[in-house]
Amino acid sequence: MNASLTTQYDFIPVIDAHAHIFPDKIALKAMETVGRFYDLPMYTKGTLSELYAVRENAENTDRRIVMQLIFSPATEPEQTKSINDFIAGICSKDKSLTGFGTLHRDNDDFKSEIRRIQSSGLKGIKFHSDFQQFDIDDPKMLPIYKEAADNNLPVIFHMGDKKLDYSAVSRLKNVLDKIPELIVIAAHMGGYMHWQEAYDILPVSHRLYFDISSTLSFISDYELKKMIEKFGTDNFFFGSDFPMWNPNEELLKLGNMRLSEKVRRKIEYYNFLNFLNMINK
Repeated sequence: MNASLTTQYDFIPVIDAHAHIFPDKIALKAMETVGRFYDLPMYTKGTLSELYAVRENAENTDRRIVMQLIFSPATEPEQTKSINDFIAGICSKDKSLTGFGTLHRDNDDFKSEIRRIQSSGLKGIKFHSDFQQFDIDDPKMLPIYKEAADNNLPVIFHMGDKKLDYSAVSRLKNVLDKIPELIVIAAHMGGYMHWQEAYDILPVSHRLYFDISSTLSFISDYELKKMIEKFGTDNFFFGSDFPMWNPNEELLKLGNMRLSEKVRRKIEYYNFLNFLNMINK
């Protein structure tokens, strides 16, 4: 770890590698839709101003978020370009925000949109198959993943659900088998509420990463440490799943997981910096 990376701060810096952002005019509707889908109360609406407010209101911890990965999935194919423009526009004005674009299963022009994603400065592609209603290993998706891999664009998959099968761990395994060169972030530690299955069947790979968003309230220390030991400390990122949860509260939960400070700092900060350096080469 490079200590010089933290000298600009008088606090311990953290990167939140999983945050959703919505335009102000649809944020309330998005919050209500997502809340109903998961039958959970949302922390907030997910506007950019609310994201910044979280950073400013971190008095209850010695750690502060200094960078965030933001995205928003397209639930209809015609939303793709406007969402990508929205996320790219935000990131172009604030270098503390890294953006991933989105694609929909039915974007027939996905090759040109991938080129547009790259030219706009977005660093990867977010898929939320439960909302977008496709199986992760749908044969129609494989050319999209291959094109992303050929352009060194990582993808982040929402993983796992208690009711739906779209984002099943076994489906991700199928994708990794078919396109081993694809760089993948498996959100929610490989499968929300399906962590044992993720542990059992996902491969150890330098191209497979995990974020721990929407996980820390539900997983035990033992399960978390077991996953880290199998897949490698360098392959895990802190993520809050904002606006589902309060990022500062998620940081406190991570602190209660009894990880060593070295491991915690890698997950909170250094791993995602190294990841960005890798995909920017």
